[in-house]
Amino acid sequence: MRVSVVIPVFNEEDNVVPLADELDRVRAELPELEVVFVDDGSRDATPDRIRSCARRLPFVRGFRTDRNCGQSAAMLAGLRVASGEVLVTMDGDLQNNPADILGDDLDMLGGALTEPKAGDAGVALARLQRAAMDFRFLY
Repeated sequence: MRVSVVIPVFNEEDNVVPLADELDRVRAELPELEVVFVDDGSRDATPDRIRSCARRLPFVRGFRTDRNCGQSAAMLAGLRVASGEVLVTMDGDLQNNPADILGDDLDMLGGALTEPKAGDAGVALARLQRAAMDFRFLY
């Protein structure tokens, strides 16, 4: 089963590499893991760190918004480009343990994203449309 982990980041230069390395350990048990970092217009070295991870770890993809549009819009952009059958979202601040993706007590892999119901992602979608956000590959 292909699993995509979508991670919006903003000024997280110190967290990108450790997070990617933790997800690399998860990949040992989920060989079809894809990690999608979405840089939301960071003004630090976050884009460079994502680019470095993508070169070193082939399952990492990086995208960058043309300006800061907010976490919800960045998350939605990542969900749109993710290729997994199952989509997992995670913050980039190292507050989520990537190993929890595999945890038996957490049903994180219990189902895939389906057609949204009324109201799902409404705020993110409205904000994305208002921002006229564009994103591009980092590498």
